Amino acid sequence: MSTGHRLRIELRSALLVGGHEPPRGALDAATARDHAGRPYIPASTLRGAIREACFRLLRSRGQPACTPFEPCPAASCALCRIFGAPGVDRPLVADELRDEQLPGVSGAPSGRLRIGPAVAAVGAPTSVRPGVAIDRMLRSAALEVLFQREVLDAPSLVLAADVEGDLQSDEWALLRDALPFVDGLGNSRTRGLGRVRIELEGPSPRRTEPWLRVADGVGGGLARVVITPVEPLVLGGIPTTGSVHRTHAFIPGSALRGALAVALLRAGVSRDDPSFRGAFMDPATCLRFSDAFPTEGDVLPLPVPRSTVACKKHGGGPTGRVGRDMLVVGALASHVLEAVGGAWRAPVCATCGRPLQPVEGWIPPVAVRRRVITRLARDPYTGASAPGMLYAMEQIEPTGIRFVGTVAGLDAARCALLRRAAHEPVRIGRGANRGMGTCRIEIDALSPRGVEAVRARRQSFERAVAPLLEAARRAGVTGLPADPRGLLAVLARTDLAVSPADAPGVVAEAVFGTREVRLLAAHQAAGERSGWDLGHEGRPPGPRPLVPVVRAGSVWLFQAPDGVVPADERLARVEEEGVGDLRCLGLGQLVVDPDVLRPEGSA
Repeated sequence: MSTGHRLRIELRSALLVGGHEPPRGALDAATARDHAGRPYIPASTLRGAIREACFRLLRSRGQPACTPFEPCPAASCALCRIFGAPGVDRPLVADELRDEQLPGVSGAPSGRLRIGPAVAAVGAPTSVRPGVAIDRMLRSAALEVLFQREVLDAPSLVLAADVEGDLQSDEWALLRDALPFVDGLGNSRTRGLGRVRIELEGPSPRRTEPWLRVADGVGGGLARVVITPVEPLVLGGIPTTGSVHRTHAFIPGSALRGALAVALLRAGVSRDDPSFRGAFMDPATCLRFSDAFPTEGDVLPLPVPRSTVACKKHGGGPTGRVGRDMLVVGALASHVLEAVGGAWRAPVCATCGRPLQPVEGWIPPVAVRRRVITRLARDPYTGASAPGMLYAMEQIEPTGIRFVGTVAGLDAARCALLRRAAHEPVRIGRGANRGMGTCRIEIDALSPRGVEAVRARRQSFERAVAPLLEAARRAGVTGLPADPRGLLAVLARTDLAVSPADAPGVVAEAVFGTREVRLLAAHQAAGERSGWDLGHEGRPPGPRPLVPVVRAGSVWLFQAPDGVVPADERLARVEEEGVGDLRCLGLGQLVVDPDVLRPEGSA
């Protein structure tokens, strides 16, 4: 069982922690602030300083303490057990550096200690400190190199940070003994900044408000999952070779599933418990959490169909109005023009006459606030930066935003299982041991849902399509259905793990029971997602494979064969069960008959 403590941090001089806040105005560096504007000491800063102090103490006692270049076997030293193997949590270390220079990183654990940030109160005093650069050759002031930096100027200010870890008594004792060696934090410690005194206080009071709430009566069909982050999020993604590690703007279903499983294990649920294995470990029976998209309310957001266009200057995009969707209009217009003679013209903005461009984002529109932070790892031997260990990460700020998705497969027994983790913080994404990823989660009924929701959407879709079909008939177009129920639009609510070339056939077979249907129009995009972790039980260790996917927001318009109109019950079942592979990781979710005929400017 994890134990919580508090770090008491008393400032003895001004403090500057850079790399977390972009400089403003004439400043060359600014002190770190959180999303609410409060100065704070990032968890990564505290964790790095404490790890280095533990390293120095262990080496002074003659005990093993490994480095990136001298790893211990199987990450067995006290330093690795507490903090994790060196470099294991640095996502932008080049592959060749990992393979050739950091042999202890691959497959190493990330440690059992979690440190949160230490946040100052709003209004903590700051000041601007000027500085003059020194020319190392002339040993005098460098010409025209005057810089100014903002510092937290509050000596005697006391901050507190949460510390949580499943550590042995001797490991807690090591932390207490090492803290007196942490006498400085942040930048310019040799110039008098960042003097601190740190103490480890006793167990902190347990939070009484639940982190995870499962409403009564949830079970059967789809349930709604509302995720409210209380700390910044770094949501993985495919590793890049660029200078910044980007984050997803949504929470993958696999990440949510894994975070809940870890919370249950921390709450004392056995890994061998049959109910736990059936709900989280068996791909055939596990809970199916969909990807969760951002919203500012509790509604279930949908990706904007990839057939939607808008003017970049006069509306459209994830933070503005949703533009016009061209799926049905474009599909029927091509047949009308073919019958009457004419050429298709790309739609233009009614205000400026510019061609309309594709729109990406979510419905309803929402802006996701992101911030890029830099991190620097130190070589404890030289006191300088370790080679190849400067990197930048993009994180999502918890500024009132929520992520909403669905879960399928819940019943009374599984709801009871989830409630066992009600008072365990659920941490999603990267950096969970460095003050990131903590979320509150609510699971409740999705209303309206099931057959009634499908029937209402189909009727709305049919009312919108009927005038267009009538116009096509007047123009002498043949081959189109006389009944609007013969047209069916399908939207990919999440990524689909199917081949892009085979996606229309897979979707048609799931919806109609046959591939012998006519595809009138399709707008789909291909991509890649991480697959099942090869290090899971019964699989050899290794990196996650990449699987081809059809991106969320892809949309298809089908014309049903004569007399083949899928029942609402079948469509509701398709929405719940999904299509394609890796549905256990949140992929493959569909929405049948969405109202894609949104007039320009509607939300």
